[in-house]
Amino acid sequence: MKRGHLDLDYPHPGFHYLFAMSAGMMSLRSSAQATFGWAQLGEFLLFSIYLPEGEPWYSTKRRVLDFDKGIALEYVRSLGKEEEERGKAFVLSDGTTRIPFVTRIIFDVNPKTGETYFYSMIDSFNHKFANAQDETRWRRTAAEALLIFGSIYNGFKHDPDSVRVELDGKLLTRRDFGYTK
Repeated sequence: MKRGHLDLDYPHPGFHYLFAMSAGMMSLRSSAQATFGWAQLGEFLLFSIYLPEGEPWYSTKRRVLDFDKGIALEYVRSLGKEEEERGKAFVLSDGTTRIPFVTRIIFDVNPKTGETYFYSMIDSFNHKFANAQDETRWRRTAAEALLIFGSIYNGFKHDPDSVRVELDGKLLTRRDFGYTK
């Protein structure tokens, strides 16, 4: 068993939740119950940032994880050097299925505030899905994980409305997935 910590800078700054990782499946439930009570954490455990114990913050072993579903988002690398070609490569997995995909980063200006922001758009999945429902489910899961990922594992450090992902022509924020902060 490997030990690691879950950096929940949100909603409790400074706390790191210890948990055990075995056979690719993550279990946080018992330590969360012991620390705060499962119901109290509720929605905050949809997706979170995981960093193995002893690894530096910049470790390539960091992941965005949904502990209940055993789903992980792994950042692979940045793509493109020009702003209009900028993107990132990721792998989304659930322990048995690995789905590589590529995003494009789009920069825009909020017409109401004049603030510049970026959003991620899923360009392509390198995976053959069983059916359209399966693809829709994985695209939605990828969008949620990308909102937590932010620009580089920092989605929770930003206002919930400032990190955005385009899905089916609509810009989504963490609020669209039930995150309140």
